[in-house]
Amino acid sequence: MKTVLGWALTLVLLGGVAVGAIFLYRMGKAERELEAEREKPIEPPSRVSRTRSGDVLLAFPPDDRAKAGIVCVSLEEKLVPLEVVSYGRVQSAAPLLTLDTERSQAETALVASKAEYERTKILFQENENASRKMLDQAQAQFLADQLRVQSANRQLSLEWGEVVTSLPREEQAVLTDRLSRRTTELVRVTLLPGELLGARPKGARVSIAGNEEKFSQTTHVFESPQVDPKGQGQGFLLRLDDAGPLFGPGAAVTAHLQVEGEPRRGVEIPRSAIVRYSGKHWVYALVDQSHLARREVSLDQPTPGGWFSSSRLAPRVPIVVEGPQMLLSEELKGEIHASD
Repeated sequence: MKTVLGWALTLVLLGGVAVGAIFLYRMGKAERELEAEREKPIEPPSRVSRTRSGDVLLAFPPDDRAKAGIVCVSLEEKLVPLEVVSYGRVQSAAPLLTLDTERSQAETALVASKAEYERTKILFQENENASRKMLDQAQAQFLADQLRVQSANRQLSLEWGEVVTSLPREEQAVLTDRLSRRTTELVRVTLLPGELLGARPKGARVSIAGNEEKFSQTTHVFESPQVDPKGQGQGFLLRLDDAGPLFGPGAAVTAHLQVEGEPRRGVEIPRSAIVRYSGKHWVYALVDQSHLARREVSLDQPTPGGWFSSSRLAPRVPIVVEGPQMLLSEELKGEIHASD
C-alpha cells in the first residue's frame, strides 16, 4: 500500500515539474517573440498602388515631394522640322587644299603669261624687236596656262561641287584657309539606298556617331558631285563652321537633314527627367496632386535642352525633372514587397 502511495506521489511531483517547465518555456518564448518584434525595423507603408487598369501609382503628396527634392515642370508643345537621317564621314581637306594650291599656281602663271603675250603682241604689231616665233611662243604659253586653270576648276567642281564653286573666288580663299586651320570641316553624308529627296535640305544637325546628344548645326548643305561607292545613296556635302575638335577627318557622323514637309508636333523632355529601365526610356508624370506614374517615351531626336519626343505626353502635364531615379527605386522596392 505504501509503495503504491509513493509512486503516486512521485508521479504527481513529476507532473508538476513538467507543467512548470512548460509554463516557463512558454513565458520565455513569448518574451523572445515580443523582443524580436520590438527589434524588427519599422518600415514605412508602401507608396505603391495600382489602378483598376493595372497602372502603378506612387503616392507622393506635395510636402513629401518637397522633402525628397522631387521637382516637377510642365511640358510645352514643340514643333520641329521634318528630318531624314543620313550617315557619312568627315572629309580630309588635304586633297582640296592640294587642288587649290595647284590652281593658284596655274593662275599666277596665267597672269604672267598673259602679260608677256600682250607685250609681245604689241611689239610685233609695231614692227619692233619681236618676231612671229616669239609671238607664237608667248601665245602658246598663255593658252597652256589658261587650260591649266580651267582644268583645276573642273577638277574642283567634279570632286567638291558647289561647296566650293558656289563661292566667289575671294571667299573660296577664306574657305581653304579655314579648312587648313580646321576651324571649318566638310562632311560627306549619304541617304539610305532607296531614299531620294526632291529638294535640297534646308539645314542639318550633325553629330559624331554614338554621341548624338551633342551636335553641330549648319545651313550649308550641297549636292555631292560623287556617289559613295559603299552607300550608293543620294549624297550631300555639309560645311560645318563650328564643328569642334571631335569632328576630325575620318570621323563617322550621323546627320539629320531638314527637309520639306509638315513639322512634327511633340514635347521637349529635359535630359534629367529620363530614366532607363528594362531597355526602354521613361519619365514620371504627375497624375494628380498626390500621385505619380511612370510613362514610356520615345527619344526621337536630341535638342539643346534634352530630347524631342513625339510620345503621347500631353503638353502642360508636369513631369519629374529632379529625382526620377529615386522614384524608380521606390517603385521597384514597392513591387518587391508586394510580391513577398
